[in-house]
Formats: sequence, C-alpha cells, structure tokens
Amino acid sequence: TVNTAQRLQSLAAPGEVLVGELTHRLTRHAFSYESMGDVVLRGKAGSVLVHRLDAPLAAPRAARGLEALGLSAPIIGRDAELNRMLASLDQACGGSAQLVRLVGEAGIGKSRLVREFVTRVGDDDRFRNVAVRQA
Repeated sequence: TVNTAQRLQSLAAPGEVLVGELTHRLTRHAFSYESMGDVVLRGKAGSVLVHRLDAPLAAPRAARGLEALGLSAPIIGRDAELNRMLASLDQACGGSAQLVRLVGEAGIGKSRLVREFVTRVGDDDRFRNVAVRQA
C-alpha cells in the first residue's frame, strides 16, 4: 500500500530503495535484492518482510504467466515430452549426437517446457557435470 511504501521510504538511507514482499515478488525477475528480514513499521499490525534493492540483473528474465505474479505451478500433462527430452540428454551424455526441436503454436507452453526441463536437469545427479542452456 501507499502507507507501507511511505514507511519504507522513511527507513531507507539516502540512495537506498526498500520494498515490501509484493513488490519484491513482482520485480525479482529483473532486480537483485537483499532480504532485510521482518521489520515492524509504525501503524502496521505485525511485521513486514523488507528487501533492499541491490541492482538490476545483468540478464533479466521475462516474467510471464504466473511468474509475473511471483507465483509458480507444477507442469501438468507433459511427462512424455519431458521424459523424451531427458532420454535424449542421457544419450547425448553417452556420446550419441542428439537434437531436440520444440514446435508449436504461440502460447502452447514451449518456453515453460524448456524451463521445466532445465530445472529437472539441474536437480538430477546424472547430469551434475552438464551445462544446459536455452537458445
């Protein structure tokens, strides 16, 4: 709220930007922050989680869908595609050349599928020495 923003502004040092949790969630795809922890603000019931703006990210990500709201949801109905992509990576790690091509209408979830694939590869010990990047 405007009241919270005013309270945070009064706490900030000159040249410093402090934001609450909602602003942090909505902008963390473009800026780096340092958590200042919970802070009690005058006139507010309870505490507010405060973040100090550090800098713009060198490579900001586009916030899309739920991510634009600082939310996420599990991917549903793409197990076959993800397993096929993981199998291709497994074969590539074994020395067999592989190419994965995603084709589909705009908005069908190609970018989300790739993000989920990259996340799963990062979480899988089989691929701990593999760097996967999105083109």
